[in-house]
Amino acid sequence: MNIEIKTSLSDEQFMAGSAKSVITPPVSFPIFSPEFKTRKSEGILDDLLCRVVTIDIFGKKIIFISLDIWGISDYLQTKILNLVSKNIKVSQQDIFISSTGNATSPSINEDEKIYENYYNYLPEQILSATYMAIGNLAPASIGSFATKLPNVSTFYEKENYPGNPALFVTEIIGKENNTIAKIYNFSCPANIMGEENLSWTADFPGYSSWALEQKYGGVSIFLPSPSSDIRPFNWWKNNNNFSHSSRESSDVHAMGLLLATQVTNFSDEVFFKRNIIAKTVEDEDNQLRILKLGEIYFVFSNKPQNNKFARRVRKKFLFSKIFVYSNNKNFIFDEIIRYDAKSVKKAQNILEELGAN
Repeated sequence: MNIEIKTSLSDEQFMAGSAKSVITPPVSFPIFSPEFKTRKSEGILDDLLCRVVTIDIFGKKIIFISLDIWGISDYLQTKILNLVSKNIKVSQQDIFISSTGNATSPSINEDEKIYENYYNYLPEQILSATYMAIGNLAPASIGSFATKLPNVSTFYEKENYPGNPALFVTEIIGKENNTIAKIYNFSCPANIMGEENLSWTADFPGYSSWALEQKYGGVSIFLPSPSSDIRPFNWWKNNNNFSHSSRESSDVHAMGLLLATQVTNFSDEVFFKRNIIAKTVEDEDNQLRILKLGEIYFVFSNKPQNNKFARRVRKKFLFSKIFVYSNNKNFIFDEIIRYDAKSVKKAQNILEELGAN
């Protein structure tokens, strides 16, 4: 199903708002990790957040929802989509839910009894943040840029083989050049905090977004590009002398500040527009949804993907800004995620139809 939104030059043609709410589970609840054994939480280093960005083009709403958790089960995603769609009067096709890939996470298994009430409460917190984002809607403009953040991640299997340095940034600003939202897309899992950590934390995406929000205001969403075969820093397999080996808050801050700094470096060069066309295309067979916002494209895959997925999707379109996200649901670190050639080909075909080049 394709949705095309009309355009004109009126001040209200492109509106945007943002908000956030706390979704930290209670202390004493178990911490799920894709890398370590589940352990009991004993404190809070920093809160896990839900961040929401809402875009309104002539009454047609597009909603981005980001959660500081490892992955999103189909059960939870369905609950969120149903609740937000019903109350906000927006098509489920236009609600884009993502996780930051935080490896200090509440359980993503809906069968775990201790989390039963939490997963009834969580969608309500998300709806609350969505209401606030809509309440903050104001005339806005949107722009984007692409750059690189080299030498801060590595492919897990190979020594001295750098991870994907591609960094894509979308910025939404108000009439006074105030920041409403930043959405930044980078390939690296948020698993810096080690097994000795017994406190809730959003890891480096949380710190990076916090730093950007402190500097600019608004809401900053970390949209992780597929990274099942990527690790932070030089943490390749069998490296016995890896950097940041303490895996503590200082190591999280180092990665977070590097990322936040690079996100800011080209902000002054962004060209902003408000007269744009938006389309959404969904392919249920391959669990894909693709959004076109003017000259910016978002590819959402509702299943784990390795880094090759993002690189191959983008390879055909060297002149387009393409943000790629994959859901980490059911993925743990000792699992090998195979290259999904079928989904890549389908995503490329849709992008081509939407005008990517």
